[in-house]
Amino acid sequence: MDRFKESEVKFLEKLYIQTITKCKKCRYGWINHDEVDYEECECRKIFIYLKELLYANIPQEYWNLELNKLEIYPMLILKNVEKYLSHFSSAVSSGLSFAFLGENGIGKTSLLAEIGKVAILKELDVVYLTAQEYINYKMLHNDDMLERIEEKSDVILMDELDKPYKKAGSDYVITQLENFFRSTLPKNKMVHIACNSTEEEIRKKLGKSVFSIMNRKMRFLTLEGEDLGKDISRDWDRKLEGETTNYLNKYLVKIAAKMERFKNDRCI
Repeated sequence: MDRFKESEVKFLEKLYIQTITKCKKCRYGWINHDEVDYEECECRKIFIYLKELLYANIPQEYWNLELNKLEIYPMLILKNVEKYLSHFSSAVSSGLSFAFLGENGIGKTSLLAEIGKVAILKELDVVYLTAQEYINYKMLHNDDMLERIEEKSDVILMDELDKPYKKAGSDYVITQLENFFRSTLPKNKMVHIACNSTEEEIRKKLGKSVFSIMNRKMRFLTLEGEDLGKDISRDWDRKLEGETTNYLNKYLVKIAAKMERFKNDRCI
């Protein structure tokens, strides 16, 4: 548990109760067939998968989200993402990624999360963060987090690229973001971004040179549609009424079993 913060360890303890402890099919996450033949139960696979989602910092409201149920417009964008995920190994080796653009609440973060979830299944090191969080790490000289993001991670999901606070008369934020893209993209590191800006606005903010690097590695996709806040509101009401998340559901059973580490799930 060394890689988790104290608050995350406490949350993992709750997840353990809601998955492994709650399961009635096994004993502490293991199914015994005889004295030497056993296998990991579905509940343990789900717990391990959720643990990786937590470590990647993927927001919890996206853990149970299913790609084929997303209302993304235009539909061609979803087709692009589905094709990308079906050729994920090639994308990883070439460092290809997406820049999701558009207004708030229309699915940009949902798509970032889905890409991150697939990367986790492939045993890649994933980190989700906002651009403001990255700038904060820079300002606070948080070397541990910066090393994880810039050096150790395989997939970076950077949300709200256009949101960091910019002090009047200072180029600090833009300079740090410019340096980030210059140092990560040429290394074939996968960097997916989401923001409200247009392609032209990104080019003006970060400059032609940086935008050229981004353009070689990223496919820019502009989402349209209405704010999906109504769905978040319904979830808020369910939580207020005391409804808890069921982590032992069919979707999580299916997706957790796809983790590379579970390809040979029998242990002898």
